[in-house]
Amino acid sequence: MRLDCNRWKLGWRFSMLTISVCVVVLSARAQPGAPPCPSVTIVDIIPESLSGESNMNCEPNLTVNPPDPSQIAASARLPEPMGRKLSVVFVSDDGGTTWSCRFTIPIETSPDVTLRFGGLSNTLYVAALRAYDPNKKNKFVTCRSNDFANSQMESILDVKQEPLIDQPYIAAAMINQRDRVFVGVDDWNGPPGRTAAIVRSLDGTGNPPSLDFMSVPIEFDSPERDNSEIRPAISADGHKVYAVFNRVISINGKTRVGDVILVRDDDGGNSGAASFTALHDQNGVAGFPAVKARTFLFDADNFPALLGRQRLGGDLAIAVDPRNADKVYLVWGERVNDQPALRVIYSDNAGTNWSSTLRTVMNAINPGLAINTKGTLAFLYQQMTTDAGGEEFWTTQLELTKDDFKNIDPFTLSRFPASELDSTGGQTIFGQPRLGDYLHLLAMGNDFYGIFSASNVPDQSRFPCGVTFQRHTNFTTKKLLDQQNANEVPSSVDPFFFKVTEQ
Repeated sequence: MRLDCNRWKLGWRFSMLTISVCVVVLSARAQPGAPPCPSVTIVDIIPESLSGESNMNCEPNLTVNPPDPSQIAASARLPEPMGRKLSVVFVSDDGGTTWSCRFTIPIETSPDVTLRFGGLSNTLYVAALRAYDPNKKNKFVTCRSNDFANSQMESILDVKQEPLIDQPYIAAAMINQRDRVFVGVDDWNGPPGRTAAIVRSLDGTGNPPSLDFMSVPIEFDSPERDNSEIRPAISADGHKVYAVFNRVISINGKTRVGDVILVRDDDGGNSGAASFTALHDQNGVAGFPAVKARTFLFDADNFPALLGRQRLGGDLAIAVDPRNADKVYLVWGERVNDQPALRVIYSDNAGTNWSSTLRTVMNAINPGLAINTKGTLAFLYQQMTTDAGGEEFWTTQLELTKDDFKNIDPFTLSRFPASELDSTGGQTIFGQPRLGDYLHLLAMGNDFYGIFSASNVPDQSRFPCGVTFQRHTNFTTKKLLDQQNANEVPSSVDPFFFKVTEQ
């Protein structure tokens, strides 16, 4: 979800075709032929039992259980087929080969769900919002599960208030033998303009843990406002907790000017009144402007900003080197020649100084960054390209580099015509994100795991590294089929899991 507009008052129109509750792990069906990229696995995680659905399953998120990487949980927008007030968790217990879904998040039709396992505790944490309803107060929940979301998750923080809290983005880790949970939120209940905050728990498994959650402000200046993206990241040793956000200086229609602000806490997020104040700007104000006064495009009421039928925002991602808590990479969105671009920089002294731009990708959104234990940096993004005939395509691209982009090992994960986003599931509501405002990328050991949303037309040429579908498909006719494997289902947007094993 991204507030800043009235688009949620328009609601969603979901076209549900022959949907059954999915509770059993189902066998994935590999497509014929040897995989073109032997180190890459890509799976459409919509299970066979939901073969009839044609929803806009965008804004995906992903987490892997550190002590047991065979356990992976994911999220994406998907309505509960029985109409219950629950949201979905997709789960795999075989490392991402097969997936099932469990409607066990105690909130109705959530537009924003992010999730993380907590360190070595095997506890799964979820931060979620209720879909916007102008007649109800906003609901923001954080919940947890000790049984891999098999039963309804326990609500450990339940906030109902107005103005809204927007786009919760969660991080969690075991620090000092306790799970610490950090949820970056755009909280409109603070002082004017100062909406960037971290909702923090120092003991996520405590009882009752709701007493431990508190909102910690991370905006210490007086901006025009802060944007929706607040992204926390935790160093591998647990000592440093970073967060990055967009501080908006000025707004002129769809154009915004703002700083990319990094804050840091050097005591695992537990510095008391000094939490997240380890970095300062030149005036002594907490929070360091890693990027100053850059211009970006933002889709808002009456001021559309679109790229390939996908709305634009202030893209951000952050990654901390697991071998060095002081080395951190940032990627942000910026307007270049009136087009959206992504840029990557790094700091090797915990955010005090920054490199020049390492990589720029034009017409790109939805960045992800991760660093594995070998020190390889992975950069994930979705890029709109135009062919010689003028047709626009969306490409999901992954780049691996060991030397800050001097050399790049590229992987094209998906490519499809942008025109399909206008017809996905019959949903043409203005302002809705077709691919979502974010995706996710992470590293576990030497492996990279990620998730993105894309068109689900079963056409092998659209997945150069290969793909596996669980839902019924016919790759010969390039059609989706319903649960009975008989009738055609309209194409739509699905979440795709991927794993890359570094050779």
